[in-house]
Amino acid sequence: MTLYLKPAEDGKSVGDCPFAHFVRMVLAEKGLEYELVPSTQEAKPQWLIEDYGGKMPALRHRKECYVDSEVIAQYLDFFFKEPELSGSSVDTTKATEVVDGFFPAMAKFVKHNPNGDDEDKEKQVALEEKLLNLETQLSSETRSGKSALVLFYDTSSCDLYEVLVIRVLYFAFLCLYLIAFANLMY
Repeated sequence: MTLYLKPAEDGKSVGDCPFAHFVRMVLAEKGLEYELVPSTQEAKPQWLIEDYGGKMPALRHRKECYVDSEVIAQYLDFFFKEPELSGSSVDTTKATEVVDGFFPAMAKFVKHNPNGDDEDKEKQVALEEKLLNLETQLSSETRSGKSALVLFYDTSSCDLYEVLVIRVLYFAFLCLYLIAFANLMY
């Protein structure tokens, strides 16, 4: 089993792609061995470019290849049963809806240089909407599983819902930390 993903700036080590981290978390939860191949645009295998548009992360297992992180997670959970991560299908579907659009909103907000115009407010409102959706889902009384606070301290057994949420919380925390640090510098 081989996982192709975006490398860090050095072109050799693992990059900061949240989708690749999600797949790696699932592989770790399953206890599966795999080869990790950080691939720059120039080093991507030709088959990955021709057959899958060069999208990563890409998991190749036997003759099959999957390039969407959630599809990869579902594939792994289906074919490698222990430990089962699928949990409640309602929770997983809801988590997917909540997570959808979070990373683009976060990236646009973090990469934007604010200058007091309407675009600043639009990016902030879009991110706040995604964070509110996440907060609503995490505090839902109908949701099964661990609370957000417990997820940070007890990751001994997670379902796909919780792995999705951990990924979002980790990158939200990281981005907010970087924003706070940048504000201290100026």
